[in-house]
Amino acid sequence: METSFADLLSSSTQGAYRINTLLTRIGTDGDLEPEHGEPFTAAIALHVHEYIHSLHNLSTDVGFELLYSSLVLLPAFVTKTDEHGHFHAEADALGMNEQFDFWATITQALRGTSVKAATLPKTADSWCFSPIRSKVWNVGLDTKKAFVTKGLNIIVTSAGCEHEVDISNIGFDFLTEGVAYEVDREVRRNSGVPEFQLDLNMPLHPYLSYRKVVDHLIGRESSAVERIKIGVCALLTPAPSNGFFEACEAVHSDAFEVFEALTFKRFRESVEGKIERVEHLMQFFPGDDVMAKGFSIVLRLVWSGLNVRRVRPYLELEFLKEPLSSNGFKSIVARMQDHCVLQQKPEGKIDFYWGGSDVVEVNDSTLQCLGAFQASLYFTQLHLDAEARHHSTGSLPESKCPFKGACAAEEIQANPELCSVAPWKQYMIGFNAKPGEQGCWYGVGVRALARKTNRGQA
Repeated sequence: METSFADLLSSSTQGAYRINTLLTRIGTDGDLEPEHGEPFTAAIALHVHEYIHSLHNLSTDVGFELLYSSLVLLPAFVTKTDEHGHFHAEADALGMNEQFDFWATITQALRGTSVKAATLPKTADSWCFSPIRSKVWNVGLDTKKAFVTKGLNIIVTSAGCEHEVDISNIGFDFLTEGVAYEVDREVRRNSGVPEFQLDLNMPLHPYLSYRKVVDHLIGRESSAVERIKIGVCALLTPAPSNGFFEACEAVHSDAFEVFEALTFKRFRESVEGKIERVEHLMQFFPGDDVMAKGFSIVLRLVWSGLNVRRVRPYLELEFLKEPLSSNGFKSIVARMQDHCVLQQKPEGKIDFYWGGSDVVEVNDSTLQCLGAFQASLYFTQLHLDAEARHHSTGSLPESKCPFKGACAAEEIQANPELCSVAPWKQYMIGFNAKPGEQGCWYGVGVRALARKTNRGQA
């Protein structure tokens, strides 16, 4: 089966943020603290790019709804798990199939449609845009809950051949990549990279196509700041495609200041309700186990992200005020939102750390608990295919633990090979950490999803 919903949003092969798990992976070339020499010039821009994705996931209207949908999925997921926390799609749980269908519809509508860059040429001779198209999404049987998204198609011509880019629903994926790339590009420009090199070897979609779509809709060449503001405003609206087209129209008609003021007002008014919704979810996992602790930490992260955005709507522009150093990046992040980084080191080792404003207390107990919670989010999403349909754990393809290389428990596992192919099986072989040892975060996170057993402690 295809598992494209488990794909990563990536700026290059060196960086990736995995949506709804709060995990950012950075390759060795992106290390801000290499063992020898200075960081590569593009390393800071790479960290900014991936941080923007994390920021959008926690501090925007659309990103929050996607994260919330994953949190909502956890108690529903548990209704179809066995004593190991493994999911059985065919299990009969009253009303749960409808709930999964609802979740799939919302997720697809908000993330939007797109194509993989690998299917497109390296360069374009021309861009041709279709008229704006609409799609009606029906949520369950209640037609009053139907909503509409918008998008378009692009025909890219290269060397006499035509290639279609389908963004018939412009959603989170397209917008966050577009904004992150614009910020990334300006960070590199400020560091001294010549204009002609800024877009070299960059995929036509979504990075360069985002700019082309904005220019097409506003009827002229846009500035980087305009493109960033348009994307941010779209992400601060409940229906991102509609917000995007409205933002572009507002720029076109010289009414953007009025549009952004109304957008910010509505977003600010919605923040308290969002926080209350996460608080309400916590009742499904009472007590002091992994899920309860995980929810409480995520609630603090949500509160922090939404409130920072409520006060400073254009957080992205703060990275562009002056040439950015490694310490400058860390200083800006410290005033925003915590983020989790898996930094690859030579010989396969990985440094795991949380940076930011210290919402997440950096101690072993908190990190183990939150790591297990992140693993449970990661695990549930592996069960989704390209259409957000659910599949059983038994049919999952091989998948590596995201913490492999950073996990102290890996060296004491009875079957360490499972970390590379099926980490969800670790607790089936009876592994338990001794007092003072770090338990397997992935195994604890999966076991915490078990329906009838005591949930694991981190």
